[in-house]
Formats: sequence, structure tokens, C-alpha cells
Amino acid sequence: MVYSESEIIHELEAGNENCLNMLFDNYYRALCVYAFRFVSDGDDVEDIVQEVFVSFWMNKKRTVFSGSLRSYLFGAVAKAASKFASSLDYVITSMPGWKLCPKRQKIYLKL
Repeated sequence: MVYSESEIIHELEAGNENCLNMLFDNYYRALCVYAFRFVSDGDDVEDIVQEVFVSFWMNKKRTVFSGSLRSYLFGAVAKAASKFASSLDYVITSMPGWKLCPKRQKIYLKL
């Protein structure tokens, strides 16, 4: 089921735990697809998105939105995925014109 952003925010403000399920139903798949722009392993992508959901829920009372909830979640996934990719020296393939040096080609092909 798809929920409106206002419904989710209302449930979030009320402290309803069902809000997490609503967030998951609405955004999980799209966030995973988006995270694949930064990280090429499906298990890593799922871990990153799940960690964003957990972090969001744990910090829900301190989170202030300056835009939409959707934008916030996509930004959080981009930041988490970029941080993960850089920590493992991944190549971010969504960058136009990216190229690998010969040494990194061997490493990348093993992934």
C-alpha cells in the first residue's frame, strides 16, 4: 500500500510505530535502486538502506525536515552509500566519464 507523505508524518509525530512500516512500504525499493548508483553489491545496498531506516527511527525526535520526507531519505541514503563506497575504495559508477586505472580494474573485476 502507498501512503501519502502527510499520513506518514502525522503517524511519526504521534509516535506510532506503524510509521516505520509505512516508510518501509513507501520507500524501501526505490531507495535500494538509488543506492545501487553508489554501491554495486545487493547485500551492501540492503544493509545501507536498512541502516538509514534504523537511524531515522532512532533519531526521529531530533530530525527536522526542511523539505520533503522523501528528499530527506534519499539524501540520507546517498550520504550513507557514498561514505560506505569511499571506505571500501569503491568506484562510484554513476559519475559521467569515470575510468579505472589498470591496478583498480583488477580489484574492481573481483567485486
